[in-house]
Amino acid sequence: MAIQKIDRNAVTEIRQKLQDQLDSVAAELGVRIQVGNASYDGVGNMNVTYKVEVAVLDADGNVQDRAAVDFARDAALYGLKSDDLGTEFVCRGKTYRITGLQRRARKAPILAELVGTGKTYKFPAVTVKMLLATA
Repeated sequence: MAIQKIDRNAVTEIRQKLQDQLDSVAAELGVRIQVGNASYDGVGNMNVTYKVEVAVLDADGNVQDRAAVDFARDAALYGLKSDDLGTEFVCRGKTYRITGLQRRARKAPILAELVGTGKTYKFPAVTVKMLLATA
């Protein structure tokens, strides 16, 4: 079925089809390729732009995206150790795994995914440091 206009449903459908195609390219090249956020003109409904991120995998097959590299490089600036990357901590009864650092997020620069869902959350560095110390 041909898409007649770009709306929220079309953006979602196109993103999924792009991701499906890029997954095979990523497997062939040994990288992770992920279709990210999209922006589209709600007025003309004719164009959409997607962000696409390509990340190299380390020897263990883990993604080395920008946030992970930034964490490894700058963790000490936030009172953490570079090898805290991948460490799990518990906050409000839920387990999170540290995945990276976003330096521009001044209040909550530490990125962590909720174990089990993979959804990413931001945490203040002081909070993560305290929770790691109690673990």
